Amino acid sequence: MTAEDRIVLETFKVRLNDFVKQYDELKCQFELFKEQARLELGEKNREIVALSARVEELENRCDELRVARSLAGEGESPSDAKRRLSGIVREIDKCIALLGG
Repeated sequence: MTAEDRIVLETFKVRLNDFVKQYDELKCQFELFKEQARLELGEKNREIVALSARVEELENRCDELRVARSLAGEGESPSDAKRRLSGIVREIDKCIALLGG
């Protein structure tokens, strides 16, 4: 092997070692980014679950308000609506009593 060949071989070894070091550093950074992304994804999933529960709760409340408004009617006070609802409940009780015998 000539001196020139040795120089080329040594240069190749140095470059190869540099390449391997860069690869290891990038691999380490990638693992850190991957872990960070996994943690952020978990956090976002928890937020989605919490917000979905909140949406469902608000939808239920909205449904309850719609029912209350439909029972109250236009311009009817809450006490009038309560009396009206009590009357409806009494009517239902009478119907159940008639069906029961």
